Amino acid sequence: MRSIEVAAGILIDEKKRVLLSQRSHLKIFPLQWEFPGGKLKENESIEFALIRELKEELNIEICDPEFFMQLKYSYETFKVKIHFYLVYSWSGLVIGNESQIIQWCSTDQLEKIDLLEADAPVIKELKGVI
Repeated sequence: MRSIEVAAGILIDEKKRVLLSQRSHLKIFPLQWEFPGGKLKENESIEFALIRELKEELNIEICDPEFFMQLKYSYETFKVKIHFYLVYSWSGLVIGNESQIIQWCSTDQLEKIDLLEADAPVIKELKGVI
């Protein structure tokens, strides 16, 4: 079974909301929501992948990401290992640079959103820090 490694950013704004992005209808798990980020490239550090992915996806430069948690999840056709980082500070205007829909949500709203299965365990943990 194929394995991938992902860096994901949990952006938290001054209102204690988190940012989610909606997957394209052309991708696997179409139109589900996820924490922004992406796959690590070969020989790329987790933090560098996070910085690169958030620049590509959201047009921002992040400052001082804090490691939050790591989890492993097995889908039917692949396994994923996700490194989640809390991001409280960034420069630039957050936009869906890849034409994806983005949305700020409270932690209570997160439970009602069609979030990727691999991202869902993060919600409970977030309530303890936000």
